[in-house]
Amino acid sequence: MNTQDSPRPESGRPQLASRLVDVLGQEAQLLDVLRTLLLAEQEGLASLAPDTLGSLASEKNRVLSELAHCENSRAELSTQLSPMRAASSNWPEHLAGLPAATHKAIGQLWSGILQCTREVSVLNQQNGQIIETSMRHVRGALEVLCSGSPSLYNTSGHSELPAPSRMLGSA
Repeated sequence: MNTQDSPRPESGRPQLASRLVDVLGQEAQLLDVLRTLLLAEQEGLASLAPDTLGSLASEKNRVLSELAHCENSRAELSTQLSPMRAASSNWPEHLAGLPAATHKAIGQLWSGILQCTREVSVLNQQNGQIIETSMRHVRGALEVLCSGSPSLYNTSGHSELPAPSRMLGSA
C-alpha cells in the first residue's frame, strides 16, 4: 500500500480536540459576559439611564464579534476532527473517537453554551420589549404635545396651545 493513499494520521486529533475545548471555553465565557451586559442594559432601560446604554451597546458589539469568531473556529475545528459529520445535527456526539475525558469536557461545555444561549435570548427579548414599550410612551407623549395643531403659533404670532385631552404621564 502506498503511504500517500493512506488516511491522514490521527496524531493531530488530540491537539485539535484541545483547541476545540479552549474555543468552547472562550465561547462560554463570552456568552456569560453577554448575559451580564444584557442584565446591565435591562437595568439601564428600566431606570431610564441612557448614559450607560451607549457604552453597553459598544461592548455588546465587541462581544458579539468575538462570539462570531469563536463560532467560526468551532465549526472549522469540528470539521477537521470529523469531516464527514461536521454538519451533523447531533453535534458534539459526532466527535466519537476522542478520549473519554475530552469528549465529556466538550459535552459539558456545549451543554453550558446552549443553556446560556437560551438565557441570553430571553434577556434580549425582554430588553426589546422594554424598548418597544418606551417607544410607545414617547410616541404617545409626542402626540399629546403636538395633538390637534401642526404649529404652535397662530397667524398673529401668538402661541396657541390646545388643551391637553390627557395627562402627559399617562401617554
